[in-house]
Amino acid sequence: MLGLHTRHPGLVASMLLCGACSHAPSSGEGSTADSGSAASTADSGSPPGPAPSLPTPSADCPALVDGMVTFTVDGTARDARVWLDPAASAAMDGPLVFYWYGTGGEPSQANAALGDGLATITGRGGLVVAPVHVNGGPYPWLEQSEADHRLVDEVVACAAQDPGIDARQIHALGFSAGGLFTSGLSFARSSILASVATYSGGGTGTLQDPEHVPAAMIFHGGADDEVAGFGFQAASEEYQQALATAGGFTVICDHGQGHTIPSGVGPAIVQFWLDHPFGLAASPYAGGLPPALPDYCVGS
Repeated sequence: MLGLHTRHPGLVASMLLCGACSHAPSSGEGSTADSGSAASTADSGSPPGPAPSLPTPSADCPALVDGMVTFTVDGTARDARVWLDPAASAAMDGPLVFYWYGTGGEPSQANAALGDGLATITGRGGLVVAPVHVNGGPYPWLEQSEADHRLVDEVVACAAQDPGIDARQIHALGFSAGGLFTSGLSFARSSILASVATYSGGGTGTLQDPEHVPAAMIFHGGADDEVAGFGFQAASEEYQQALATAGGFTVICDHGQGHTIPSGVGPAIVQFWLDHPFGLAASPYAGGLPPALPDYCVGS
């Protein structure tokens, strides 16, 4: 599959100029407070199909603890910040969520990107994993080399081994450069990802498993959502159209605040994920979006 920096001319220059835009105060990343409840009133929808076949570890797995953890991927050490509740993860197999930050960002920004939704994930026995990038260039994530895709495989394999995960609840979220990577990942790892969400992401790709299209909640900031001439509104709309054409369910949300993470939407994203497990034949939102979602969102 083509790398994101191949699919999006000018993206590298955009990310160089973007700098630390991934943690600008106006993005809502300075606070973990989210308002309201993520409780959904959507109907139950169709039952999910069989769980996906998960990868197996390629090396000895580290102990997964709340904090920094080092994985070995094809002989290379890769660090990631892991959030988990030891008691909850020992009691039940919960969701696994990946967070991919933007240029100039850091793993801790998963707190603001998910808000109170992070505690929902860990309280259900799940894990949130925010990798540390190794790319020395302006674009932090390595889609062309497959290095970060292989990291996903290793994290999934090790988390499934211990403490255990719900294989139907593997999700990804990213902002800006991380949003673009998340969009690409939804194609490149469609065989295991149940559903995703993007803040200022977009693009297209080739589905790893054409029989499964991850559901997606796609946020962009409208006409002002651009960096150095690269428009994230158009990229997000392209992404939505590609998934819909492939048969996937999408929700697209224009928050109108430019290139930022909108505040207070983390719990709604988590609810969207929980309502869209792997193998779902039809979205429970097909008849209308639940009130837990922002009123500026539109379903496909």
